Amino acid sequence: MPPPFREDVVEGEMTTSAIGNVFDHARLHITVLEGGVTPLREIHRTDWRLLPFYVLVCHRNVRSRVRQRELDYIADDGEAYLIARNVRHKLTWLEGNEPVSIWCHFNVTLLNSIDWLSFFEIPPLFRPPLSTQLADLCGELVETLSLPLTPLRLLRRETVALELVSRIVSGCTEKHTAAATLAALGTLTPALEYMRRHPAEKFDLAEAAGRVNLSKSRFSAVFKQALGMPPGAYWRNLRLSSACEELYRKDVSPKELAEQFHFYDEFHFSRMFQRKFGITPAALRRKLRNGDRW
Repeated sequence: MPPPFREDVVEGEMTTSAIGNVFDHARLHITVLEGGVTPLREIHRTDWRLLPFYVLVCHRNVRSRVRQRELDYIADDGEAYLIARNVRHKLTWLEGNEPVSIWCHFNVTLLNSIDWLSFFEIPPLFRPPLSTQLADLCGELVETLSLPLTPLRLLRRETVALELVSRIVSGCTEKHTAAATLAALGTLTPALEYMRRHPAEKFDLAEAAGRVNLSKSRFSAVFKQALGMPPGAYWRNLRLSSACEELYRKDVSPKELAEQFHFYDEFHFSRMFQRKFGITPAALRRKLRNGDRW
């Protein structure tokens, strides 16, 4: 999650046209990877994990223990919670009478790569009546994922996904730094687009900085303050997260992923993947094949 943005980092360089630049390209992109309405026949738990997408879980007739960062709390029957992307966490579903978990994995991005929900403070729990609305929308969204795609069903899926995100945000608080961070992204938009569209190329700091008419040192400072990491780390994480999402979509080998996302070789890719997500791509592939998807 980006740190609080200091407006003085770009003082004297932010212009109306630069701020407008991000709005010219600003389109929210909602990607729903998968979901389910899953009966729980016994106590179920996940391993400690870190995922490149949001995990929404809604409860019916069940309680669960949620551990993430420094938080450790119980979600009661009828409540819901949202685990942010790239946050290490562990979930344990406890006792219940005919318990059901309604869940989905999704991302909401700005400029096709910026985590839009990172502009908001997300509460640990959503309670009724909001959690009931989230459960109903999540269930409806899962239903659209299970049916053959048609133009009308695609429209319905997009509509429900947007309503689900809108309901989530209604229970959150916008960060006081959001406007300043968005303004900084206006300056960085051409560089971000360049990085997103050229994953096959070795990252060129001078090229990226030149896209926004900044020196390499100035560009790195603005970039890190706005996005919480250096440009090179951002580019690497973008490729790793895309590779992890691809594993959830398709049964693809680590070697194929390494080639697709232009890592040096399979060993290098697997090492970087495990460093970020705490599991090798081969081990994650086996878990997904065994049906452990949520």
